[in-house]
Amino acid sequence: MTIATAAIPLYRQIKDDIKSQIDTGKLKAGDKIPSVNNITQKYSVSAITAVRVFKELSRENYACHEKGKGYFVTTNQENVSSRKLHGVIGCITRPYRATSYDNYFNEVNAGIQQEAMKYNWDILYPSFCFNLKNHSLSPQSALEIGEKIISIGGRVDALILDERIPDFILAEIIGKLDVPCVVAGRKTEVAGIQSFVPAYRIGLENAIKIAVKSSYKNFIICRHYANYAPTVAAIDRACEVLEQATVSKSKINIIENCFSKNVNMIEILLDIYNKILMRGNERTLIVCESDSIARHVCDKLIAEKIFFDDKLGIIGLGGNAYSTMIKPQIATVDIKPFEFGNAVIKWIFKELNQQWEPADEIKPVFEIKFGETF
Repeated sequence: MTIATAAIPLYRQIKDDIKSQIDTGKLKAGDKIPSVNNITQKYSVSAITAVRVFKELSRENYACHEKGKGYFVTTNQENVSSRKLHGVIGCITRPYRATSYDNYFNEVNAGIQQEAMKYNWDILYPSFCFNLKNHSLSPQSALEIGEKIISIGGRVDALILDERIPDFILAEIIGKLDVPCVVAGRKTEVAGIQSFVPAYRIGLENAIKIAVKSSYKNFIICRHYANYAPTVAAIDRACEVLEQATVSKSKINIIENCFSKNVNMIEILLDIYNKILMRGNERTLIVCESDSIARHVCDKLIAEKIFFDDKLGIIGLGGNAYSTMIKPQIATVDIKPFEFGNAVIKWIFKELNQQWEPADEIKPVFEIKFGETF
């Protein structure tokens, strides 16, 4: 199979083959179309793929179903659809951010673009994605985005949906779209939409286990105010690992709502750290729910003449480029955002084309980068 052929969904290749037989008269009006078993055996595909072929032929008015008998070539093809493979993936993700903070999805989008272009597929970034720039959408903005996603459903072969689009909108659109959909960045409970979640949880779990083995005794955990589900789950797991390692609860300090306007996280952190120093000279690790928090904390503490050495460390979560932009290089659980974008596109191609290996074989990866602060 060539790259160009591999990028065409297999069910559409089979559908086009049967349509060609109808158009050339090999299959005539009223003739029975090969059964599910015939198609699965002839083309070496699953029954699900065969059923989708029938669904597409019926939608395009090439076939009609007779209960208990099967599918037959329709006798009226005046309204046959001329729908073709678009070669376009709709990318409903947040816009590019020029700031050094929250550039995570810049790298994800770069990975999406590169992998799509390998196979000569185009990416559509609709202008309404601009509203996704905020951490949370108003109900009205979410409804508007849902309506606009539905409006482009007929122009694309698959949709990548931003993690910021809430489930109540996903539930509204899924029944109105006939293309594969994947949420990039978080788990959705909406049936029919694939979730693709970065390896935050297992990555931070491994980092905390290493920290305990490296004689860190005190932990200051900085949680982001936005309550991003995958990183929240990662921090929760980190706390579980510390408890399992019999770290005293008195030595696990949590700062909630970091970056919230109502929380002076640096003041709170300094107060906690000074109390730790009064108890002794044990190693302390600051664990941040994101690299943006880690960079901010790191720079502010250095400005206060508090430096990262063998007694004080800091680690972020995400693997964003700005964790290494300036000195010191911050330790991070790198969930490989660029490679994550690659993997999302690979999942789509594997979903569209049943000749490829199962889609669930694609798994997110991570790497713990210790930098200069661990």
